[in-house]
Amino acid sequence: MTTTDMAKDQETNEESASSSEFDYAAALQSEPDQAKTPEERPYKAKVSPDSKPPVKKTIGTVIAAVISGFLVVALFLYLLVERPLPWLSDAQVSTSSQMYTVSQTEQEQVCPGRMSLVDSGSYGDSQYQVSEGDITSSMRAVAVGKVYRSQITNLDGSSPLALVSPAGKDAQPIAVLSRGSGQASAHPFIQISQLTKASAGTGAAASVASWASQGDLRGVAATSCIPVALSQTFLAPSTRTGWTQQLILVNPSSKATVATLKVHGSGNSQALALSANSSVTVGAHSQAKINLSASAANQDGLLVSVTSSDSPLSGYIQAVRSQGLNSEGNDYVSPSPAASQRLVIGTLANSKQVSLLLYGARSGTAHLTWLGTNGQEEESSQNTISFTGGKVGLIRLAAIPSGAAGIAITSSQPIRASVLAESSQKGGSDFALITGRKPSSHAALTVPADTKGTVVISNARSTDCEANLQSYDRKGRLVKTQKISLSAYSSQSFSLADSASSPVAFVLKQTSPSLSALSMALSLSVPGLSPSLSQVAAVNSVNLASSAESIRIQRGPVL
Repeated sequence: MTTTDMAKDQETNEESASSSEFDYAAALQSEPDQAKTPEERPYKAKVSPDSKPPVKKTIGTVIAAVISGFLVVALFLYLLVERPLPWLSDAQVSTSSQMYTVSQTEQEQVCPGRMSLVDSGSYGDSQYQVSEGDITSSMRAVAVGKVYRSQITNLDGSSPLALVSPAGKDAQPIAVLSRGSGQASAHPFIQISQLTKASAGTGAAASVASWASQGDLRGVAATSCIPVALSQTFLAPSTRTGWTQQLILVNPSSKATVATLKVHGSGNSQALALSANSSVTVGAHSQAKINLSASAANQDGLLVSVTSSDSPLSGYIQAVRSQGLNSEGNDYVSPSPAASQRLVIGTLANSKQVSLLLYGARSGTAHLTWLGTNGQEEESSQNTISFTGGKVGLIRLAAIPSGAAGIAITSSQPIRASVLAESSQKGGSDFALITGRKPSSHAALTVPADTKGTVVISNARSTDCEANLQSYDRKGRLVKTQKISLSAYSSQSFSLADSASSPVAFVLKQTSPSLSALSMALSLSVPGLSPSLSQVAAVNSVNLASSAESIRIQRGPVL
């Protein structure tokens, strides 16, 4: 076959192929659409040869989807945490508050042992050695009102002695226990009382006295027994030459504790840097002693704050004064109550001269009102005193007005105050530290065994006051009930020597007005001591106002 023939055959084949494709397309177009059902009709996509994918539209859609996803997740988390659905959370508790009354139904207090010397060692010639002489002591305890049980024990809880109420149809809700001279000890006693109900007029009261006619502790010292607490504050006298002061901390519990001291003096408003350690460990059922005269010397007065880390303590200070070889008295210093703008010194203990110890955290002025036995305020030229915050002030007051039996103190700032009452005779000098207390409406007072004295009841407010006074003998029997009316800033005194029934315990209840106004205290003496020996001692009553406190508990929603 020639080249020409081959070219002709190729052209013929191409024409045949073109003819075949044309016939197929024509056949498809000539086929009527109505002959087919919708399912049988082919899908015809019309795509332009020049069209491109919508890139910008696709990116925007993706971004919108992502943002929407974030919003959905955020909304879900908000509803889950802030506003959970009811089946995902606890039931809501409406916010409310409720008042509750709490009270202490067990009372524990420490009765100090007899007075002692800081250093009783024997040095040099016997005629110059210090001696406690014929020191002795006594105590008396009562339980008043709704008391289930009360007993006296040694510091370690041994040798318990129960206070027993008198029997009979006329028996009163009071129990008495006495320990006379020779029965008391150099070691402290513990009084523990269980109350059936904490209410006004219910509680325990006890007091101790210590005295000597020879040696370096000549004179009389006395105090009411001291409740245990985690913190206590003392307003103590001078630590200058001639004074010795020993702080005794008693731990009646079965757990040791660490006591921390903070001391302010009379020099400036800053706390003193003690020369000895400012903390001491007090073992279980034991006591610790700290020489304040050595730790904080050359001060006109001290404010000593004691804080316990674990167990409640009871503390007191034994203060002794001497000049050369001559004893000039001794006394206990009991804790000062919380600072207040109204205080009362319940008795001046038959002293000839008084000085005022005063401490306020802030500077201010205090006004003194002498409480007169004639039912009227006793005037004095020295009745307003200025004090500097943070410093202990010692103010020697003018001569005691005739008939004055106590002092009422009102202050522009909360203060603590005590009176240093002094007396001197040919046979020797003596002094007493009388702590200022807030007025009360219910109080109990005990007279230490083998002592006598005068009970002083005072009205520390500017309005008249009425009260009932009940007297009990040493067996707890009620011997007298009397109504007392006191005009503003007045006092009444009752000598125990004038009473044939020999009362040893007193319970005072204020009947009007509603504000607490009363003070009850004992000016103490010991029969049989030399008349030439000065005796200056006092015992404050125990506040039997209700110890119950109201607290508010706030309830809020629980998540």
